[in-house]
Amino acid sequence: MSQSPVHQLFDRTNPAQVQAATAVWNSAVNTCLTISPEFLAFNVTPLAGLRQAGRLVELNGETVGFALASTLSGEPLVAPESH
Repeated sequence: MSQSPVHQLFDRTNPAQVQAATAVWNSAVNTCLTISPEFLAFNVTPLAGLRQAGRLVELNGETVGFALASTLSGEPLVAPESH
């Protein structure tokens, strides 16, 4: 019997979560777009003005999904101010 999905906050300092997120990404893309855990860890490193939130999704004990949203305040090319 299948269990309900479990959503958890992504913790960039947790190597197991970084590895799991990397595996989800790599299973979803062509081999020319795969990434390493080090690449992902670098790209979720805190930065002035950066806001990020991520979630991992587990189903039956296996990570099956990953979402990461980012915005960079004060950078109109990537985060235009709303009026």
